[in-house]
Amino acid sequence: MQDSDDLVKEVDESINIFSAEEKPDYVENNMIKFIQILRNLGIKISLAESIEAMEALKLTDIIDKKEVKATLRSLLVKNNYEREIFDEAFEAFFVAQKEKQQRQEARKQEIKQQEEAKRKAEEDLTFKREKGISNKDEELELNLTDEQKETYTQLPEEAKQKIRDYIEDSFPGHLQYSSNVQPMLEKMVGGLLNYWKRQLKNSDQERQQQHDLESKLTGDLEMDTVIQQVVSSLQEDESLLTQDLKKIPEEKLSQVTMIIKKLSHKLATKISRRFQNSLKTDKIDLRKTIRNNIKYGGVMLDLEYKTKKIQKPKFLVICDVSDSMARYATFVLQFIYGISSAIQDIESFIFSEDLERITEYFNSNLSFKDTMAKVITNSEEWGETTNLNQALETFQHQHLDLLTPETILFIMSDTKTLQYKEAAAKLEDMRDHLKDIVWLNTLDQSEWDELESVQAFKEVTRMVECYTIKHLNNSLKINILT
Repeated sequence: MQDSDDLVKEVDESINIFSAEEKPDYVENNMIKFIQILRNLGIKISLAESIEAMEALKLTDIIDKKEVKATLRSLLVKNNYEREIFDEAFEAFFVAQKEKQQRQEARKQEIKQQEEAKRKAEEDLTFKREKGISNKDEELELNLTDEQKETYTQLPEEAKQKIRDYIEDSFPGHLQYSSNVQPMLEKMVGGLLNYWKRQLKNSDQERQQQHDLESKLTGDLEMDTVIQQVVSSLQEDESLLTQDLKKIPEEKLSQVTMIIKKLSHKLATKISRRFQNSLKTDKIDLRKTIRNNIKYGGVMLDLEYKTKKIQKPKFLVICDVSDSMARYATFVLQFIYGISSAIQDIESFIFSEDLERITEYFNSNLSFKDTMAKVITNSEEWGETTNLNQALETFQHQHLDLLTPETILFIMSDTKTLQYKEAAAKLEDMRDHLKDIVWLNTLDQSEWDELESVQAFKEVTRMVECYTIKHLNNSLKINILT
Protein backbone atom coordinates (compact mmCIF):
# COMPACT_ATOMS: atom_id res chain seq x y z
CA MET A 1 0.00 0.00 0.00
CA GLN A 2 1.25 3.46 -0.93
CA ASP A 3 2.73 5.51 1.89
CA SER A 4 0.60 8.56 2.87
CA ASP A 5 3.57 10.96 2.41
CA ASP A 6 4.11 9.64 -1.12
CA LEU A 7 0.42 10.12 -1.87
CA VAL A 8 0.52 13.76 -0.72
CA LYS A 9 3.64 14.34 -2.81
CA GLU A 10 1.95 12.85 -5.89
CA VAL A 11 -1.13 15.07 -5.45
CA ASP A 12 1.12 18.15 -5.08
CA GLU A 13 2.92 17.28 -8.30
CA SER A 14 -0.42 16.87 -10.11
CA ILE A 15 -1.49 20.32 -8.95
CA ASN A 16 1.80 21.85 -10.07
CA ILE A 17 1.47 20.26 -13.51
CA PHE A 18 -2.06 21.72 -13.87
CA SER A 19 -0.90 25.13 -12.71
CA ALA A 20 1.98 25.20 -15.19
CA GLU A 21 0.31 23.68 -18.24
CA GLU A 22 -3.44 24.35 -17.90
CA LYS A 23 -3.63 27.64 -16.06
CA PRO A 24 -6.97 29.16 -17.11
CA ASP A 25 -7.02 32.41 -19.09
CA TYR A 26 -9.21 34.57 -16.81
CA VAL A 27 -9.52 37.41 -19.36
CA GLU A 28 -10.69 35.02 -22.06
CA ASN A 29 -13.06 33.19 -19.70
CA ASN A 30 -14.59 36.45 -18.52
CA MET A 31 -14.99 37.64 -22.12
CA ILE A 32 -16.77 34.41 -23.07
CA LYS A 33 -19.16 34.85 -20.13
CA PHE A 34 -19.73 38.53 -20.86
CA ILE A 35 -20.52 37.91 -24.53
CA GLN A 36 -22.92 35.11 -23.53
CA ILE A 37 -24.66 37.53 -21.14
CA LEU A 38 -25.08 40.07 -23.96
CA ARG A 39 -26.50 37.38 -26.24
CA ASN A 40 -28.97 36.30 -23.56
CA LEU A 41 -30.04 39.93 -23.23
CA GLY A 42 -30.94 40.02 -26.92
CA ILE A 43 -27.79 41.52 -28.49
CA LYS A 44 -26.81 39.56 -31.60
CA ILE A 45 -23.06 38.87 -31.60
CA SER A 46 -21.48 36.60 -34.20
CA LEU A 47 -18.51 34.32 -33.61
CA ALA A 48 -16.37 36.59 -35.82
CA GLU A 49 -17.30 39.61 -33.73
CA SER A 50 -16.45 37.70 -30.54
CA ILE A 51 -13.01 36.76 -31.86
CA GLU A 52 -12.43 40.33 -33.07
CA ALA A 53 -13.29 41.67 -29.60
CA MET A 54 -10.84 39.28 -27.93
CA GLU A 55 -8.08 40.22 -30.40
CA ALA A 56 -8.76 43.92 -29.76
CA LEU A 57 -8.31 43.42 -26.02
CA LYS A 58 -4.73 42.31 -26.66
CA LEU A 59 -4.04 45.85 -27.88
CA THR A 60 -5.89 47.44 -24.98
CA ASP A 61 -4.76 48.34 -21.48
CA ILE A 62 -7.02 45.93 -19.61
CA ILE A 63 -6.31 47.73 -16.33
CA ASP A 64 -8.10 50.79 -17.76
CA LYS A 65 -11.79 49.98 -17.35
CA LYS A 66 -12.93 52.92 -19.49
CA GLU A 67 -10.68 51.89 -22.36
CA VAL A 68 -11.86 48.28 -22.21
CA LYS A 69 -15.50 49.41 -22.15
CA ALA A 70 -15.04 51.75 -25.11
CA THR A 71 -13.22 49.06 -27.11
CA LEU A 72 -15.85 46.36 -26.55
CA ARG A 73 -18.75 48.76 -27.09
CA SER A 74 -17.34 49.88 -30.46
CA LEU A 75 -17.16 46.27 -31.66
CA LEU A 76 -20.25 44.64 -30.13
CA VAL A 77 -22.95 47.35 -30.10
CA LYS A 78 -24.95 48.35 -33.17
CA ASN A 79 -27.50 50.94 -31.97
CA ASN A 80 -28.49 53.14 -29.00
CA TYR A 81 -30.86 50.54 -27.53
CA GLU A 82 -28.09 47.90 -27.48
CA ARG A 83 -25.69 50.47 -26.07
CA GLU A 84 -28.00 50.97 -23.08
CA ILE A 85 -28.09 47.22 -22.41
CA PHE A 86 -24.32 46.92 -22.94
CA ASP A 87 -23.54 49.72 -20.47
CA GLU A 88 -25.73 48.19 -17.76
CA ALA A 89 -24.29 44.70 -18.34
CA PHE A 90 -20.67 45.92 -18.36
CA GLU A 91 -21.04 47.79 -15.07
CA ALA A 92 -22.83 44.82 -13.48
CA PHE A 93 -20.35 42.17 -14.66
CA PHE A 94 -16.98 43.86 -14.24
CA VAL A 95 -17.05 44.59 -10.52
CA ALA A 96 -14.87 43.72 -7.54
CA GLN A 97 -14.98 40.07 -6.49
CA LYS A 98 -16.46 40.91 -3.09
CA GLU A 99 -19.34 42.84 -4.63
CA LYS A 100 -19.90 40.07 -7.16
CA GLN A 101 -20.17 37.48 -4.37
CA GLN A 102 -22.63 39.68 -2.44
CA ARG A 103 -24.85 39.98 -5.52
CA GLN A 104 -24.70 36.23 -6.12
CA GLU A 105 -25.71 35.56 -2.51
CA ALA A 106 -28.64 37.93 -2.95
CA ARG A 107 -29.57 36.09 -6.13
CA LYS A 108 -29.47 32.76 -4.28
CA GLN A 109 -31.86 34.15 -1.67
CA GLU A 110 -34.16 35.41 -4.42
CA ILE A 111 -34.21 31.97 -6.07
CA LYS A 112 -34.90 30.38 -2.70
CA GLN A 113 -37.84 32.72 -2.12
CA GLN A 114 -39.21 31.98 -5.58
CA GLU A 115 -39.00 28.24 -4.95
CA GLU A 116 -40.75 28.68 -1.59
CA ALA A 117 -43.50 30.73 -3.25
CA LYS A 118 -43.91 28.05 -5.90
CA ARG A 119 -44.11 25.30 -3.26
CA LYS A 120 -46.75 27.32 -1.38
CA ALA A 121 -48.69 27.76 -4.64
CA GLU A 122 -48.71 23.99 -5.18
CA GLU A 123 -50.10 23.53 -1.66
CA ASP A 124 -52.80 26.16 -2.19
CA LEU A 125 -53.79 24.76 -5.58
CA THR A 126 -54.70 21.38 -4.16
CA PHE A 127 -58.23 19.99 -3.74
CA LYS A 128 -58.71 18.36 -0.32
CA ARG A 129 -61.32 15.61 -0.36
CA GLU A 130 -62.96 14.77 2.95
CA LYS A 131 -62.75 11.37 4.62
CA GLY A 132 -64.42 8.70 2.58
CA ILE A 133 -64.47 4.94 2.68
CA SER A 134 -60.77 4.83 3.48
CA ASN A 135 -61.42 7.13 6.49
CA LYS A 136 -58.53 9.36 5.35
CA ASP A 137 -58.46 12.89 3.88
CA GLU A 138 -57.25 12.83 0.30
CA GLU A 139 -55.39 15.61 -1.55
CA LEU A 140 -55.68 16.00 -5.30
CA GLU A 141 -52.83 18.14 -6.65
CA LEU A 142 -54.04 20.04 -9.71
CA ASN A 143 -51.93 19.51 -12.82
CA LEU A 144 -51.17 23.15 -13.70
CA THR A 145 -48.30 24.57 -15.74
CA ASP A 146 -45.31 26.26 -14.10
CA GLU A 147 -46.40 29.50 -15.78
CA GLN A 148 -49.84 29.28 -14.16
CA LYS A 149 -48.27 28.61 -10.76
CA GLU A 150 -45.95 31.59 -11.29
CA THR A 151 -49.00 33.75 -12.06
CA TYR A 152 -50.62 32.64 -8.81
CA THR A 153 -47.56 33.74 -6.78
CA GLN A 154 -47.86 37.26 -8.26
CA LEU A 155 -51.52 37.75 -7.30
CA PRO A 156 -52.64 39.94 -4.39
CA GLU A 157 -53.70 37.97 -1.32
CA GLU A 158 -57.37 38.78 -1.87
CA ALA A 159 -57.32 37.19 -5.35
CA LYS A 160 -55.44 34.15 -4.02
CA GLN A 161 -58.07 33.66 -1.31
CA LYS A 162 -60.88 33.76 -3.89
CA ILE A 163 -59.18 31.00 -5.91
CA ARG A 164 -58.63 28.89 -2.76
CA ASP A 165 -62.31 29.35 -1.80
CA TYR A 166 -63.35 28.42 -5.32
CA ILE A 167 -61.37 25.16 -5.17
CA GLU A 168 -62.77 24.32 -1.75
CA ASP A 169 -66.44 25.13 -2.43
CA SER A 170 -66.92 23.98 -6.03
CA PHE A 171 -67.71 20.32 -5.27
CA PRO A 172 -69.62 19.98 -1.97
CA GLY A 173 -70.99 16.77 -0.48
CA HIS A 174 -70.97 13.61 -2.57
CA LEU A 175 -69.86 15.53 -5.72
CA GLN A 176 -66.32 15.67 -4.39
CA TYR A 177 -65.94 11.93 -4.97
CA SER A 178 -66.70 12.16 -8.69
CA SER A 179 -63.95 11.08 -11.08
CA ASN A 180 -64.45 14.35 -12.96
CA VAL A 181 -63.45 16.58 -10.01
CA GLN A 182 -59.75 16.86 -10.81
CA PRO A 183 -59.97 17.48 -14.60
CA MET A 184 -62.81 19.99 -14.16
CA LEU A 185 -60.97 21.90 -11.43
CA GLU A 186 -57.78 21.93 -13.52
CA LYS A 187 -59.71 23.41 -16.43
CA MET A 188 -61.56 26.05 -14.39
CA VAL A 189 -58.65 27.11 -12.15
CA GLY A 190 -56.31 27.08 -15.16
CA GLY A 191 -58.77 29.40 -16.96
CA LEU A 192 -58.85 31.75 -13.96
CA LEU A 193 -55.06 31.90 -13.80
CA ASN A 194 -54.82 32.55 -17.55
CA TYR A 195 -57.27 35.44 -17.08
CA TRP A 196 -55.14 36.87 -14.26
CA LYS A 197 -52.02 36.47 -16.38
CA ARG A 198 -53.59 38.73 -19.03
CA GLN A 199 -54.73 41.20 -16.36
CA LEU A 200 -51.26 41.44 -14.84
CA LYS A 201 -49.75 41.94 -18.27
CA ASN A 202 -52.18 44.71 -19.23
CA SER A 203 -52.14 46.50 -15.87
CA ASP A 204 -48.82 48.16 -16.64
CA GLN A 205 -49.64 50.03 -19.85
CA GLU A 206 -46.30 51.78 -19.91
CA ARG A 207 -44.44 48.50 -20.03
CA GLN A 208 -46.33 47.61 -23.20
CA GLN A 209 -44.89 50.72 -24.85
CA GLN A 210 -41.25 50.18 -23.86
CA HIS A 211 -38.74 47.89 -25.56
CA ASP A 212 -39.40 44.25 -24.78
CA LEU A 213 -36.08 43.13 -23.36
CA GLU A 214 -35.55 39.60 -24.59
CA SER A 215 -33.66 37.95 -21.76
CA LYS A 216 -32.92 34.29 -21.13
CA LEU A 217 -31.27 32.78 -18.09
CA THR A 218 -28.28 30.48 -18.58
CA GLY A 219 -28.36 28.32 -15.46
CA ASP A 220 -25.01 29.77 -14.37
CA LEU A 221 -25.35 31.73 -11.11
CA GLU A 222 -22.73 34.37 -12.00
CA MET A 223 -24.18 35.13 -15.44
CA ASP A 224 -27.83 34.92 -14.35
CA THR A 225 -27.14 37.39 -11.51
CA VAL A 226 -25.90 39.93 -14.06
CA ILE A 227 -28.79 39.27 -16.48
CA GLN A 228 -31.39 39.75 -13.75
CA GLN A 229 -29.66 42.91 -12.53
CA VAL A 230 -29.64 44.44 -16.03
CA VAL A 231 -33.31 43.61 -16.61
CA SER A 232 -34.33 45.02 -13.21
CA SER A 233 -32.26 48.18 -13.71
CA LEU A 234 -33.67 48.93 -17.17
CA GLN A 235 -37.24 48.26 -16.03
CA GLU A 236 -36.76 50.50 -13.00
CA ASP A 237 -35.47 53.28 -15.27
CA GLU A 238 -38.61 52.91 -17.39
CA SER A 239 -40.87 53.15 -14.34
CA LEU A 240 -39.09 56.31 -13.16
CA LEU A 241 -39.55 57.85 -16.61
CA THR A 242 -43.32 57.81 -16.16
CA GLN A 243 -43.56 58.62 -12.46
CA ASP A 244 -44.71 62.04 -11.25
CA LEU A 245 -41.50 63.90 -10.41
CA LYS A 246 -43.04 65.29 -7.26
CA LYS A 247 -43.82 61.80 -5.93
CA ILE A 248 -40.44 60.18 -6.55
CA PRO A 249 -38.91 59.20 -3.17
CA GLU A 250 -35.72 60.88 -1.97
CA GLU A 251 -33.63 57.71 -2.30
CA LYS A 252 -34.40 57.58 -6.05
CA LEU A 253 -33.45 61.19 -6.84
CA SER A 254 -29.83 60.39 -7.71
CA GLN A 255 -31.06 57.77 -10.17
CA VAL A 256 -33.48 60.31 -11.71
CA THR A 257 -30.59 62.75 -12.07
CA MET A 258 -28.59 60.16 -14.02
CA ILE A 259 -31.56 59.38 -16.29
CA ILE A 260 -32.06 63.09 -17.06
CA LYS A 261 -28.35 63.47 -17.78
CA LYS A 262 -28.44 60.53 -20.20
CA LEU A 263 -31.61 61.70 -21.99
CA SER A 264 -30.47 65.31 -22.28
CA HIS A 265 -27.15 64.15 -23.77
CA LYS A 266 -29.02 62.10 -26.40
CA LEU A 267 -31.27 65.04 -27.24
CA ALA A 268 -28.31 67.41 -27.47
CA THR A 269 -26.70 65.06 -30.02
CA LYS A 270 -29.87 65.03 -32.12
CA ILE A 271 -30.17 68.82 -31.98
CA SER A 272 -26.54 69.25 -33.04
CA ARG A 273 -27.11 67.04 -36.09
CA ARG A 274 -30.38 68.80 -36.92
CA PHE A 275 -28.80 72.24 -36.99
CA GLN A 276 -25.48 71.50 -38.67
CA ASN A 277 -24.90 72.85 -42.20
CA SER A 278 -25.79 70.49 -45.01
CA LEU A 279 -23.10 69.41 -47.49
CA LYS A 280 -25.63 69.31 -50.31
CA THR A 281 -25.03 71.94 -52.99
CA ASP A 282 -27.66 74.41 -54.14
CA LYS A 283 -27.57 77.44 -56.47
CA ILE A 284 -24.24 79.01 -57.38
CA ASP A 285 -23.47 82.18 -55.42
CA LEU A 286 -22.25 84.35 -58.35
CA ARG A 287 -21.03 87.28 -56.27
CA LYS A 288 -18.95 85.13 -53.92
CA THR A 289 -17.60 83.07 -56.84
CA ILE A 290 -16.36 86.17 -58.74
CA ARG A 291 -14.79 87.64 -55.58
CA ASN A 292 -12.96 84.43 -54.70
CA ASN A 293 -11.68 83.85 -58.26
CA ILE A 294 -10.10 87.28 -58.82
CA LYS A 295 -6.76 85.66 -57.96
CA TYR A 296 -7.14 83.46 -61.08
CA GLY A 297 -7.69 86.49 -63.35
CA GLY A 298 -11.44 86.06 -63.32
CA VAL A 299 -11.40 82.44 -64.54
CA MET A 300 -14.13 80.53 -62.67
CA LEU A 301 -12.07 77.74 -61.12
CA ASP A 302 -13.61 77.56 -57.63
CA LEU A 303 -17.39 77.70 -57.60
CA GLU A 304 -19.16 78.95 -54.47
CA TYR A 305 -22.70 77.85 -53.68
CA LYS A 306 -25.47 79.51 -51.76
CA THR A 307 -26.22 77.74 -48.50
CA LYS A 308 -29.13 78.24 -46.19
CA LYS A 309 -27.97 79.79 -42.94
CA ILE A 310 -29.16 77.56 -40.11
CA GLN A 311 -29.63 79.25 -36.78
CA LYS A 312 -29.74 77.29 -33.55
CA PRO A 313 -32.73 78.14 -31.36
CA LYS A 314 -32.47 80.34 -28.31
CA PHE A 315 -34.17 79.38 -25.06
CA LEU A 316 -35.85 81.60 -22.53
CA VAL A 317 -36.90 79.58 -19.47
CA ILE A 318 -39.19 80.87 -16.70
CA CYS A 319 -39.80 78.34 -13.92
CA ASP A 320 -42.33 78.51 -11.10
CA VAL A 321 -40.50 77.84 -7.81
CA SER A 322 -43.42 78.28 -5.43
CA ASP A 323 -43.70 75.69 -2.68
CA SER A 324 -45.65 73.12 -4.75
CA MET A 325 -43.52 73.55 -7.89
CA ALA A 326 -39.91 73.76 -6.67
CA ARG A 327 -38.98 70.12 -7.32
CA TYR A 328 -40.32 70.24 -10.90
CA ALA A 329 -38.28 73.39 -11.54
CA THR A 330 -35.04 71.68 -10.48
CA PHE A 331 -35.50 68.83 -12.95
CA VAL A 332 -36.62 71.10 -15.81
CA LEU A 333 -33.56 73.32 -15.36
CA GLN A 334 -31.26 70.31 -15.20
CA PHE A 335 -32.70 68.89 -18.43
CA ILE A 336 -32.51 72.18 -20.32
CA TYR A 337 -28.94 72.86 -19.25
CA GLY A 338 -28.09 69.30 -20.25
CA ILE A 339 -28.74 70.29 -23.88
CA SER A 340 -27.03 73.69 -23.56
CA SER A 341 -24.13 72.62 -25.83
CA ALA A 342 -26.58 72.36 -28.75
CA ILE A 343 -28.50 75.58 -28.05
CA GLN A 344 -27.28 79.00 -29.13
CA ASP A 345 -28.27 80.77 -25.92
CA ILE A 346 -30.20 80.00 -22.73
CA GLU A 347 -31.61 82.63 -20.39
CA SER A 348 -33.08 81.35 -17.14
CA PHE A 349 -35.46 82.91 -14.65
CA ILE A 350 -37.37 81.69 -11.62
CA PHE A 351 -40.46 83.26 -10.10
CA SER A 352 -42.98 83.01 -7.33
CA GLU A 353 -44.09 86.39 -6.00
CA ASP A 354 -41.67 88.14 -8.40
CA LEU A 355 -38.98 87.37 -10.98
CA GLU A 356 -35.29 86.47 -10.46
CA ARG A 357 -32.69 86.01 -13.19
CA ILE A 358 -30.41 83.02 -12.51
CA THR A 359 -28.51 82.72 -15.84
CA GLU A 360 -25.18 83.78 -14.34
CA TYR A 361 -25.24 80.91 -11.82
CA PHE A 362 -25.03 78.40 -14.69
CA ASN A 363 -22.06 80.13 -16.29
CA SER A 364 -19.80 79.00 -13.44
CA ASN A 365 -17.76 75.79 -13.41
CA LEU A 366 -19.76 74.29 -10.52
CA SER A 367 -21.65 71.02 -10.86
CA PHE A 368 -25.40 71.27 -11.45
CA LYS A 369 -26.06 70.09 -7.88
CA ASP A 370 -23.81 72.78 -6.37
CA THR A 371 -25.24 75.40 -8.72
CA MET A 372 -28.81 74.66 -7.68
CA ALA A 373 -27.81 74.67 -4.01
CA LYS A 374 -26.38 78.14 -4.53
CA VAL A 375 -29.52 79.33 -6.35
CA ILE A 376 -31.81 78.07 -3.59
CA THR A 377 -29.65 79.57 -0.83
CA ASN A 378 -29.49 83.01 -2.44
CA SER A 379 -33.04 83.15 -3.81
CA GLU A 380 -35.69 85.34 -2.23
CA GLU A 381 -38.43 83.70 -4.29
CA TRP A 382 -37.87 79.97 -3.70
CA GLY A 383 -40.90 78.41 -1.95
CA GLU A 384 -43.13 81.52 -1.87
CA THR A 385 -46.64 82.05 -3.30
CA THR A 386 -47.25 82.47 -7.06
CA ASN A 387 -47.82 85.69 -8.98
CA LEU A 388 -46.89 85.25 -12.64
CA ASN A 389 -48.39 88.61 -13.58
CA GLN A 390 -45.92 90.46 -11.33
CA ALA A 391 -43.04 88.32 -12.65
CA LEU A 392 -43.94 89.15 -16.28
CA GLU A 393 -44.26 92.84 -15.45
CA THR A 394 -40.72 92.80 -14.05
CA PHE A 395 -39.54 90.98 -17.16
CA GLN A 396 -41.10 93.55 -19.48
CA HIS A 397 -39.44 96.41 -17.61
CA GLN A 398 -35.96 94.88 -17.29
CA HIS A 399 -35.41 92.14 -19.91
CA LEU A 400 -37.54 92.93 -22.95
CA ASP A 401 -34.42 92.91 -25.15
CA LEU A 402 -34.18 89.11 -24.70
CA LEU A 403 -37.25 88.57 -26.91
CA THR A 404 -36.17 87.69 -30.47
CA PRO A 405 -37.76 85.86 -33.42
CA GLU A 406 -35.38 82.91 -32.80
CA THR A 407 -36.31 82.54 -29.12
CA ILE A 408 -38.60 79.87 -27.69
CA LEU A 409 -40.07 80.82 -24.33
CA PHE A 410 -40.70 77.89 -21.96
CA ILE A 411 -42.88 78.54 -18.91
CA MET A 412 -43.07 75.78 -16.30
CA SER A 413 -46.01 76.08 -13.89
CA ASP A 414 -49.35 74.54 -12.92
CA THR A 415 -51.13 77.84 -13.95
CA LYS A 416 -52.36 78.39 -10.37
CA THR A 417 -51.35 82.01 -10.00
CA LEU A 418 -52.77 85.32 -8.84
CA GLN A 419 -54.04 87.68 -11.58
CA TYR A 420 -53.96 84.99 -14.26
CA LYS A 421 -56.03 87.03 -16.75
CA GLU A 422 -53.57 89.94 -16.60
CA ALA A 423 -50.66 87.49 -16.95
CA ALA A 424 -52.28 85.91 -20.02
CA ALA A 425 -52.65 89.36 -21.61
CA LYS A 426 -48.94 90.09 -21.06
CA LEU A 427 -47.98 86.75 -22.67
CA GLU A 428 -50.14 87.60 -25.67
CA ASP A 429 -48.17 90.84 -26.12
CA MET A 430 -44.85 88.98 -25.80
CA ARG A 431 -45.87 86.28 -28.30
CA ASP A 432 -45.49 88.63 -31.29
CA HIS A 433 -41.77 89.04 -30.50
CA LEU A 434 -40.99 85.32 -30.06
CA LYS A 435 -40.72 82.18 -32.17
CA ASP A 436 -43.06 80.33 -29.81
CA ILE A 437 -44.33 80.12 -26.22
CA VAL A 438 -44.53 76.61 -24.75
CA TRP A 439 -46.25 76.09 -21.40
CA LEU A 440 -45.02 73.02 -19.50
CA ASN A 441 -48.05 72.23 -17.33
CA THR A 442 -47.31 69.98 -14.34
CA LEU A 443 -50.99 69.14 -13.86
CA ASP A 444 -52.48 65.94 -15.20
CA GLN A 445 -54.39 66.76 -18.38
CA SER A 446 -57.57 65.34 -16.86
CA GLU A 447 -57.61 68.34 -14.48
CA TRP A 448 -57.24 71.03 -17.14
CA ASP A 449 -60.93 71.53 -17.94
CA GLU A 450 -61.71 72.36 -14.30
CA LEU A 451 -59.38 75.37 -14.12
CA GLU A 452 -60.13 78.75 -15.70
CA SER A 453 -56.44 79.67 -15.46
CA VAL A 454 -55.54 76.73 -17.73
CA GLN A 455 -58.06 77.85 -20.35
CA ALA A 456 -56.77 81.44 -20.22
CA PHE A 457 -53.13 80.43 -20.76
CA LYS A 458 -54.00 77.80 -23.41
CA GLU A 459 -55.33 80.57 -25.64
CA VAL A 460 -51.97 82.38 -25.77
CA THR A 461 -49.43 79.52 -25.45
CA ARG A 462 -48.86 75.99 -26.70
CA MET A 463 -49.62 74.00 -23.55
CA VAL A 464 -48.24 70.48 -23.00
CA GLU A 465 -48.58 68.03 -20.13
CA CYS A 466 -45.26 67.84 -18.27
CA TYR A 467 -45.02 66.19 -14.86
CA THR A 468 -42.77 63.23 -15.73
CA ILE A 469 -39.29 62.86 -17.25
CA LYS A 470 -40.85 61.27 -20.33
CA HIS A 471 -43.20 64.24 -20.79
CA LEU A 472 -40.29 66.65 -20.46
CA ASN A 473 -38.09 64.78 -22.93
CA ASN A 474 -40.86 64.50 -25.53
CA SER A 475 -41.94 68.14 -25.11
CA LEU A 476 -38.45 69.48 -25.73
CA LYS A 477 -37.78 67.06 -28.58
CA ILE A 478 -40.99 68.01 -30.42
CA ASN A 479 -40.60 71.75 -29.91
CA ILE A 480 -36.95 71.89 -30.95
CA LEU A 481 -36.67 69.36 -33.75
CA THR A 482 -39.92 70.18 -35.59
